[in-house]
Amino acid sequence: MEELVGVPACILGDMASRPNFGLNELDLVFSTLVVGSIISFTVMYLLAPTASSIFATLHV
Repeated sequence: MEELVGVPACILGDMASRPNFGLNELDLVFSTLVVGSIISFTVMYLLAPTASSIFATLHV
C-alpha cells in the first residue's frame, strides 16, 4: 500500500514544487521516484515481522 500511495504522493509533491510541474527536469523526477521506491521498500522490509519472531512468540 505504501508503494502505491506514499511514493506517488511524494513524487506529485516534488513535481508540483518545480517550475512547469517538473517537465523540464524529468531526470530528477525519475531519480526521485527510483530512490524513493528503494528507500520505502527497504524500510517496510526492515519493519516487517519475520517468521522467526512469530515462532518465537508462539513457543514461549
